[in-house]
Amino acid sequence: MSYVHVQRLAPVTDEHNAARASVSYVERVWHRVASEPEMHGLTRAHIRMGARGLESAYVVRLFSEFEVILQDHLAARYPGRPIPRTAEALVNRVALRERIPDAIRSAAQDVREYRNAIVHRRTAAGAALDFREAAAALNRYLARLP
Repeated sequence: MSYVHVQRLAPVTDEHNAARASVSYVERVWHRVASEPEMHGLTRAHIRMGARGLESAYVVRLFSEFEVILQDHLAARYPGRPIPRTAEALVNRVALRERIPDAIRSAAQDVREYRNAIVHRRTAAGAALDFREAAAALNRYLARLP
């Protein structure tokens, strides 16, 4: 098992943590920063809406990076073989080739389904995932890659 692939997701986690901390801080000190030029046109309600949308926005970002990692993996490990066009097929193909257990593959597919629900504004098939749960599921999958 290699954690090289897992490390490629780490910057997205760092971005998420920084954004979450920043929004939380601005919300807490709104009374002191509301008059700053960067806050022009914003209200505390806008900051709260931004905070609520942060998790889902970063789940989308996280899964997008995960897809690129899988595409790069297939291209490097199986040159000349076609790369699946859909995320569902991509996750399944890599899992099949690298013998990733079904439970780990299924958890990655759950993140994909939740991402699709966010992007296409549908009700998620399963329970909503927070960023940490999504990152953990995708990292477990990536940790199984050679």
